[in-house]
Amino acid sequence: FEVTESALSEAIAESNRARAVVRQIHQKRRDGLLEGSAAVELIRGFYTEARDTFANRVSAQLDALNVPVAGNRPRILIKGAPLDGASLYRVVEDSGGYVSAEDDWRGSRAAGDRDVSTDSDPVTAIFEKYFHDEMSPRIQPSSDRDAWFHREVGTGHVDGVLFYIPLEDDVVGWDYPRHHALVEALRVPSVVVRETRPLAQVDAFVGSLRRGLLA
Repeated sequence: FEVTESALSEAIAESNRARAVVRQIHQKRRDGLLEGSAAVELIRGFYTEARDTFANRVSAQLDALNVPVAGNRPRILIKGAPLDGASLYRVVEDSGGYVSAEDDWRGSRAAGDRDVSTDSDPVTAIFEKYFHDEMSPRIQPSSDRDAWFHREVGTGHVDGVLFYIPLEDDVVGWDYPRHHALVEALRVPSVVVRETRPLAQVDAFVGSLRRGLLA
């Protein structure tokens, strides 16, 4: 593979288009037209497929999504350790909840806040994208790491936050007191789960949120 300026420019355009499709996935979910479990499974292709293949395939699927699936279900944001699959999402959905977002570099944050610029040297543009718009699990400093979460919870469109902190965790638990203080201040209900299939715990949490919406 010969790395030339034109090849980099083509790759940038291709990846920017794929990022636009990721943002469309999130918009469909915000609009209540796509289950959270389906959204994260679609986004997985952003990392595992050729970007043009991903963009073409998913665009066609999204165009067909016009039937609401959220209804009056409580909207839940998942926060904590990255999840490898959609099992926790399905537990929430089976309990009557709707996963509207997740603070995860393989989920809601996958596309980042900006594209790679097409107006400058491509190597410089790629560097600036990933230097200034990092999506990794551990962004420093903590104020930058918390920015997306603060913004999302502050929209008023989140009915509850599900903190996933597995028993083997020795990283995200340190952030939990700070994040819990935020949701408490905003009066957003939350729960901590330690496994991906906490059926009774999630069912009780979602049930309390549903009663709150009906009150």
